Formats: sequence, structure tokens, C-alpha cells
Amino acid sequence: MTTPTGEPYGIHPDATAQEVFDKVARHLFAQGKRAMRPGGKSCGYRGAEKTACAAGCLVADADYTPRMENEPVDVLVIAARHGAYSGAPSLPFIRDGAIGGHSKLVTALQNVHDWSDGWTDTDAMRRELRLVALAYRLDPAILGGLSFADR
Repeated sequence: MTTPTGEPYGIHPDATAQEVFDKVARHLFAQGKRAMRPGGKSCGYRGAEKTACAAGCLVADADYTPRMENEPVDVLVIAARHGAYSGAPSLPFIRDGAIGGHSKLVTALQNVHDWSDGWTDTDAMRRELRLVALAYRLDPAILGGLSFADR
């Protein structure tokens, strides 16, 4: 499966924080909506209509498991580093890859996806993501070229 940008889901294990931010930003704008679990009551790493959340777009299809659902990124990172934690699966690709290496950034991006009001329009999402970029000392330049196609 590919993201709405045409890129495959997943990111190389040695990705920099900037590469993680840029991929997630492109993904969120191209997708244009939250990845909602079937029934529409909560966000998911993989959602209905082949959608993915900010963290989910960093997970390759071969690595994804439904056991990840309902677990925040930080819990998955703890489980990956220290063995199963509170029922969360221990997933080596999280421990050894870009998600584990940039877990606080990925958590911040996941929070934008799950909880922000950025979905209302392009400028609102740019503001939300720019705050994340500034907090993690990343270059937000990519945001200037991204927009919601239908808003």
C-alpha cells in the first residue's frame, strides 16, 4: 500500500528528524483527514479507506500489526526497548528505526494528527506543524509548498 503522496508506507531506519518531519507533513496534507478506525470513534495507525496517522505512515506494511492500535507511540517505544509493556507488542523495527530514534518528535506529530484543530484549513495545519518544527529545531520550509487540495 502507498501513502496518498505515492510513497510507500515506512521510512528508512536511519532517517533524520528532518526526514521524518517532511514525510509526515507531506502525508498529512495529501491525505487531508484523520485516519479513523472503523466506526469512526478513534484515530488509528491504519484507518478506514487506506488511511494512516502521522506515526502510521512511518510504519511499512510488512511491519504493521493491528496489535499496535490503541497504543501511543511512546508506549510502543517502551515495549520495543524493554519487552512487552502493558500489553503492547515488542516491535524491533520501532526500537531500531526512525520511530524509536525520534520518538518524541513522532509523538508530537501523532498529537497533531489525533488532537489538533489543524484539519480545518491549510493555514491551521501549517501553524500546527510549524510549532512542532520549531520545538524540535527543524526547518519548516516544506510547509510552504503543501496544502489541502479540497480546502
